[in-house]
Amino acid sequence: MQYDGAPDSPDASALWRLVDAEAITILSTDAIHLQTLQRAGEQPGLRHDLKTLRTILSTDPALPPPIYDYVYQYIKADLLLAAIAGLAEGRGWLLAEQPRPAGVSR
Repeated sequence: MQYDGAPDSPDASALWRLVDAEAITILSTDAIHLQTLQRAGEQPGLRHDLKTLRTILSTDPALPPPIYDYVYQYIKADLLLAAIAGLAEGRGWLLAEQPRPAGVSR
């Protein structure tokens, strides 16, 4: 499935409701979206089931280490968070994977 639109419209839970409703297993987003959630104090893992979500792929820009901690604490602890090189539109992605930078604990 490809979602075309703002991930936080009409509210910050829109994308996470879609993950639950459509049983999405792999979510591709970008670091800016994850940073926006973190700054807003959003805790999707507390408000949504997310049981099918197995992987979050984050496109450019690179994920700063605090975002890894945020994702594993406030979104879901048992998933793969991978920084990937490629396009946010989903064409040509999965070129590289960085599951967790050195020094980042879970």
